[in-house]
Amino acid sequence: MRGKCVKGCIFAPYFDSEQPGTAHFAAVHKVFGTSNASKLLQGIPVHRRLNAVLTLCYEALARVRDPVYGCVAHIFSLQQQICRGGRRIKNSIFDIVVGDQVNYLRYFTSQNWGSGELFIFLSLFSFSVLVLLHAL
Repeated sequence: MRGKCVKGCIFAPYFDSEQPGTAHFAAVHKVFGTSNASKLLQGIPVHRRLNAVLTLCYEALARVRDPVYGCVAHIFSLQQQICRGGRRIKNSIFDIVVGDQVNYLRYFTSQNWGSGELFIFLSLFSFSVLVLLHAL
């Protein structure tokens, strides 16, 4: 990182001389080294280099912030959020289905049905709750 890019520099199209570009390049240089990043980019087709540069920048900036875990800490945090969200969705679905089943149970038990009809309803109710619990 001795100065500006020379003509034909592989980094020139991706890192501008303004603040974000220089900060990103400095992070890539610090974490990966200019030579390694250059070799990496040369091995990638031109139409895919922008994605590679964005990935290098993201990982380098994450490594500067957290030298031990880098972007893995952020990925782990996102996975935890997804798991929590999934559990909330499952609990909400369970609450909705069981709540509906309980309302149906109250309605059907308030009717003057014979024991056979009530048995059929309770069997269906139990089966649907078991299916729901198995699906969650």
